[in-house]
Amino acid sequence: MNIFKVYIKAFDLNPGRYQILQTGVKYLYSYLSQVLRYANQQLNHKLYDDALITYGSHINHADLSSDEHLLLHITPESYARKFLGSQAQGAAGITTLLGKDMVFSEIMWSFIEAADNKGLALANYAFHELVHNKAFSAYPEAGKNGSFVHNESGSGVLVKILEPGQAGSIIANSENIKAMAMVYFLRIKQYRRYLIVEPKTK
Repeated sequence: MNIFKVYIKAFDLNPGRYQILQTGVKYLYSYLSQVLRYANQQLNHKLYDDALITYGSHINHADLSSDEHLLLHITPESYARKFLGSQAQGAAGITTLLGKDMVFSEIMWSFIEAADNKGLALANYAFHELVHNKAFSAYPEAGKNGSFVHNESGSGVLVKILEPGQAGSIIANSENIKAMAMVYFLRIKQYRRYLIVEPKTK
């Protein structure tokens, strides 16, 4: 069985956040299942039979040795801005291309925890950034990547500014699912430096 894998590295986990993460993963798995169903039935991809989401405070470095699977960080603050030179401001999540072929994605706890349905918000923010992540393989220029995700993919959870109130109250629509189905199979290497320890200083 061919499995499409997503790894979620969550910093600053406590029991409450772990419960949010568990709930969010269930929503996110539902989205990925819809993506694979659409891809297999409508696009005739037949690449993956199912999805698997591995999550927690530790992800093995070797698990991300390939460039087909996905990695998302859930962080207390933006590591992309603090350590990787991202200029994005005020966003709940950031996905940034490093060089030409490596990508880093994160979402912030503060935005997730500001939502009423925190698990759903986590899934929606995660899905949003993971679409950006894969889309960087096809659209390495940030403006074109943003246009594909925010302007061409049905708004919904892929709207440019996804506020916590909205993130915790909507689900991915059919156009959002279709957008991910158009890019999920593209290969791009994930930036793995922060899998084991939290960064301290540059």
